[in-house]
Amino acid sequence: MNDAERVKTGKHLPELDGIRGAAVLMVVLLHTLFGIMAPESQFQIPKPLFGLIFRGAGGVDLFFVLSGFLIGGILVDHRGADNYFKVFWIRRAARILPVYLLLMVTYVFASHIGQTVEAPWFHAFLMVDQLPIWSYLTFTQNYFMAFENTGGARWVGITWSLAVEEQFYLIFPFVVFFLPKKSVMKIALAFLILAPILRSYLWAHYSFYVGYFPTPARADGLMFGVVAAYLIRSPKLRWFADRRVLLDIIAGVAIVTLMWGVQWVGESGAYSLRSALFAYAIVRIFITDGVYRKILRSRFMVFMGLISYSFYMYHQAVNGLLHGYFLNQVPRVENWAGVAVGTSVLLVSAGLATLSTRYFEKPFRDLGKRFKYRRPAAREASAVAYAQ
Repeated sequence: MNDAERVKTGKHLPELDGIRGAAVLMVVLLHTLFGIMAPESQFQIPKPLFGLIFRGAGGVDLFFVLSGFLIGGILVDHRGADNYFKVFWIRRAARILPVYLLLMVTYVFASHIGQTVEAPWFHAFLMVDQLPIWSYLTFTQNYFMAFENTGGARWVGITWSLAVEEQFYLIFPFVVFFLPKKSVMKIALAFLILAPILRSYLWAHYSFYVGYFPTPARADGLMFGVVAAYLIRSPKLRWFADRRVLLDIIAGVAIVTLMWGVQWVGESGAYSLRSALFAYAIVRIFITDGVYRKILRSRFMVFMGLISYSFYMYHQAVNGLLHGYFLNQVPRVENWAGVAVGTSVLLVSAGLATLSTRYFEKPFRDLGKRFKYRRPAAREASAVAYAQ
């Protein structure tokens, strides 16, 4: 069984955990160290490298591409199931909601406690620009953030990306179920073109947040993942495998562009280019072996991938609390003390995520896995034909 078949049959592919691990490391390192360094700090990393890895929270784009790939693939593979919608949404709920709701409970509790706390750092970071709690409970906070031109309270601000993905989970199952493959691909390709145009327009006429948070303006990342999911299930994958060296060279040119030539493609175009690069990074798993795949399936990267969801969700609350408690300030790295606290944030957040993944999330995930897709025999052949 090749790797594409393993994915299609629901088998575990550790390299995809490694991709997820890379995504979460890009986000948490940005928020806890490299993205909060004071301009005068001696710990700056080269701007080209920062632009490649961290520009616009690039780890979030990788999460979007990976979600489009995994969810798009799941929907294609089980399109013919007679309990398609039910099982998909139950499994998504079991995967997403426990940690999400736990974070919301801690946020509400901290918000009430914070009203009696005289700590400027607490209100200036963790509770700044609070949005209605129901916007988080309805997964619409990304639009509120855009309209209010704010990233929201940092305790829960990172959940905007969950809102984008939840909206994708709500709508895209209908797209795959009711439309033929060619129509789905046309929609995906349309968003690859329209999303960066929309993002550029909103940035030019409104503000950064207005073009950063709304789902239509970020849909290109998800759709790059969907296209990759269709590709690995297609005979066309062989064409890509035969031209891997050429594709690696093109990817290298893209990397150079993101490091030194963003002005050639524009800021919005850079987001799309990076998402395309991430999509190729996923597809490359299925057309080659070697050092690249060995790195992705290393114990460290796989472990990071396995704890990535709760690591992502918890780290900003820990970030604000530790910087406030030890340095009496919002997260900011100015000296070795800031580096030490930032490193502590990484370790504490990873520890909490490890405990959460093993003892809190796993029972819910196991419950979700008890719901199996049922494919009527008559639909088996049509589902296989659809995927090809």
